[in-house]
This record gives sequence, structure tokens and C-alpha cells, in this order.
Amino acid sequence: MGWAGGTYIATAVIDAAVEHVPDQESRTAFYVEFIRAMRRADWDTVDEAIGRDEAFDDALERAEPDWFLCECGANLRKEEPHKKGCWQLEDDATD
Repeated sequence: MGWAGGTYIATAVIDAAVEHVPDQESRTAFYVEFIRAMRRADWDTVDEAIGRDEAFDDALERAEPDWFLCECGANLRKEEPHKKGCWQLEDDATD
């Protein structure tokens, strides 16, 4: 896939799905299959589509359950706090 080509495709598909598929659960099921197909095509800019549609984010979590997990185990989508010692915590960087 060309440089940032996946982002263009994903955002166009997400925008079309939001406009034409009113049911969030149907969009989520569609996105799961879309994400799997895109990842097989070496899509490496998934993060650029996050936040465009909650159904897409749901699908990403279903298709790749570890996507929103920090190395410390915090679920970033659920805004769980990072655990002590996590490199993401600036306070712990000097400990």
C-alpha cells in the first residue's frame, strides 16, 4: 500500500459508512472485516482513523484487542490510568 494510502481509503470508507449505515452495530461488524482486509494489505496507519467513528473504534478493539492497551496493561480507550512504573508517566521517569 502506498505511503498514507490506507488513511485515505479508511477515512473515505468511514465517512461513507457513517452517512449510509445508520446502525452503529452494523457499521462495527462491517469495520471488523474492513480492518482485517486492510491489515492483510499492510495497512500501518490504523491510528490515523481512530476517533472518526465510535463504531470503527469498537471494531478495531474487536479485530485487534491489544490495540488500545499500553505496555503497562492500561486500556487507553477506557481512559484507565497508567500503572506505576509505566514509561508513559512523566512522574516516574525520574524514579
